[in-house]
Amino acid sequence: LKPGCSLLQISQPCIMPHSRVWPLDINLSRFPAIDYLIGYGSGVFRQKGYEGSRPMVDLVFVVKKAVIVDWHAENLAAHPHHYAPLLRTLGPAAVARFQQLGPGLYYNPHVLLETRGGGTLEAKYGVITAEAMLKDLLNWNWLYLAGRMHKPCVLEPYGCTGELEKALSTAVATNRQAALSAAVLLAGWETNQRGKLSLWSLWKALVRLSYDGDVRVGVAEDPKKVSNIVSAQADDLLETYTSYAESLSVELPALHSCSLDADGSVRFNATAAGRQRLFEELPLEFQWQVRNVVGTSIAPWEDAAALRAVLASTVRRSSLAQTAKGLLTAGASRSLRYGLQKLSKRFK
Repeated sequence: LKPGCSLLQISQPCIMPHSRVWPLDINLSRFPAIDYLIGYGSGVFRQKGYEGSRPMVDLVFVVKKAVIVDWHAENLAAHPHHYAPLLRTLGPAAVARFQQLGPGLYYNPHVLLETRGGGTLEAKYGVITAEAMLKDLLNWNWLYLAGRMHKPCVLEPYGCTGELEKALSTAVATNRQAALSAAVLLAGWETNQRGKLSLWSLWKALVRLSYDGDVRVGVAEDPKKVSNIVSAQADDLLETYTSYAESLSVELPALHSCSLDADGSVRFNATAAGRQRLFEELPLEFQWQVRNVVGTSIAPWEDAAALRAVLASTVRRSSLAQTAKGLLTAGASRSLRYGLQKLSKRFK
């Protein structure tokens, strides 16, 4: 990384070594004003299995709720072809209301966007209100955008207030600390060595948090997606989560000091008190869901199945809602194109 750049929050456009990251150089002057730009996925961070041309870039524009109708009105005027015919006809107020359903995102897939250098790239861009984003990051109501931000992502502020920048920065950090806690718990229940893990086990558990339960996995998603992300982004994950591990008293190895599958390279407190501390890092509402599944017969931090069940249920509900919305927001032709693209990854 360049000095001062972070995968958690990037206040200036930051490009990592070309072998790991595609440049995020969207020309935002073509769009109404936004507060934040988020870039994630294989079109930003290279993944195994995506050799050759750049995949479609996944972007999210963060906009305050108070101006979301006006934002869509301006964007509809500037880019009417980005919107499906039905919602284009219904107008910006209907688009904004439809966006709020489910995880709170409105996606326009398979559009060509201009880059700062004058070129074009294929992208899928979503729009979310800052309020909906904060809610998911802090509460895991949907674990949709929150789950995508467990993995390496680029987060660039664009003219937002200092108050909002601070709130989003805190929420991103809270979300990632909870994600690491859940991953240590889940991987720790599976290891044969008490209090010891491999980095491979830890990162797979973390990436899986937002995939287990996804209705697309096994049907229209590459079944090796989790392994591909870990293989390609292990260094990014280690750089991202080292400071969180320190605050949780989880010992991670130094960068490049051992192999991904080296047993015992990750160490943590596997006592009941240690597991309780990790469990209590999860969002409070999420803790209560796990407690309701467990009942009173066992402590919730001792029941792996209950935590997995609540995670999978949350992800299933959000993926169903967003997939159903996608059929309307993309339109028939782009939905078919997007589905075929996903299927090609599934069977390649």
